[in-house]
Amino acid sequence: AIPFALGYQFAAAGPSQGLDPLGLLRRMLPQRLRTALSSYLSSEARENLVSDKFRKATDWSRTRIFSIPSYYTSQFRVNLATREPEGIVKPGADYERTLDLFEAELRQLIDPVTKRPAIKAIRRTQDLFGGGPPEILPDLFAEWEEADHFVQRVQHPQGEILQSPCEFHRGSDHSQYGFVAAAGPAIENCGDLGEVSLLDLTPTFLQLLGRPVAGDLSGKPLGIIGQQKIPAPG
Repeated sequence: AIPFALGYQFAAAGPSQGLDPLGLLRRMLPQRLRTALSSYLSSEARENLVSDKFRKATDWSRTRIFSIPSYYTSQFRVNLATREPEGIVKPGADYERTLDLFEAELRQLIDPVTKRPAIKAIRRTQDLFGGGPPEILPDLFAEWEEADHFVQRVQHPQGEILQSPCEFHRGSDHSQYGFVAAAGPAIENCGDLGEVSLLDLTPTFLQLLGRPVAGDLSGKPLGIIGQQKIPAPG
């Protein structure tokens, strides 16, 4: 919905949108009933329906960026002329400028409940993996800020962007935090260490086992290791 709301993706018009039987059925049936009926379809049939709607619902002759259906982390792809079937964005400067402008738009999204930016991080595939525009992956990943409420709307200088709960939406979810407790002859009595990163657990376990900690690991050992190490397995 974000590329549509911000003017980067445009809905199809004319016979392909107005006379298509599936499109008519979608508009006639309420969301709750559509969701209930879809539960009787096979996963393959549901994927085909999503794919059909994805292709036919967009005016590709005007669309510069489109969203790829995904959960949690939003994924966006440029309608690149040398890559997409009906691409209009030219490679090079036009491609980079399109991504720059769209990133700037995303950074203006505000969660009206927290009054803070709704997007935590934006990453380009080129920066993550190198090379030119990706052939298969999205061009842009947008990671949303964690929230203890359903973010039904975000604010932008151009207006509000709304979303409805998806079919698997529930009123509660897993806790955002877990805990790890450890004891043994090689572990010092440290008490509560406070919040730690999951990335620190692997190097800590390696150190406990007397194994080398690779330098390319993102985490670092926690300060819980005593003098006695667990013997490395033979």
